[in-house]
Amino acid sequence: MKTDFFSGELSLRALEPEDEPLLYDIENRREAFLIGENRIPFSHDYLQRFIYASLQENFFSSGQLRLIACLNNPSANGVAEAVGIVDFFNYEAFHRRAETGIVVCPAFRNMGIGEKILEMACTYARNQLNLHQLYAEVSANNENSLKLFAKCGFERCGLRRQWLLQGGQWTDVALWQKIFS
Repeated sequence: MKTDFFSGELSLRALEPEDEPLLYDIENRREAFLIGENRIPFSHDYLQRFIYASLQENFFSSGQLRLIACLNNPSANGVAEAVGIVDFFNYEAFHRRAETGIVVCPAFRNMGIGEKILEMACTYARNQLNLHQLYAEVSANNENSLKLFAKCGFERCGLRRQWLLQGGQWTDVALWQKIFS
């Protein structure tokens, strides 16, 4: 396994074909349909093709990069355990910005790992991708994510009213931005 970026007990690495079951689980959870804009479940085949395409594409040309956050202490079978996913997307080369989002695997939530992943993502974006800023859109009723982005130095810079239809109710979306100095 090639580590792309390292910070203490966690590392970020590129997608591997073996990550397909993890993506299948994360992308097809009920909560993904509540917070995202996709309404169609992803098939194993689609996710396998997505992984292979990501291995061949360059972030700077495709505008999207998905990395896996792993514990550095390998499990009993010698494989580093995935604890989450970080995405960079909607990349704008001229303006040196991208949107970001993270997902922490359910077994690792409420342990502070989300903060470490987001901090690593910011460092990676600034140092490896040479971005000037990251931004995010967070459902206004997702208290954990709102606290996470604030704790990691993102500033709330706007609100989109009644932006998402979640469970038959309109929900606002908070806009967050982090400018690297």
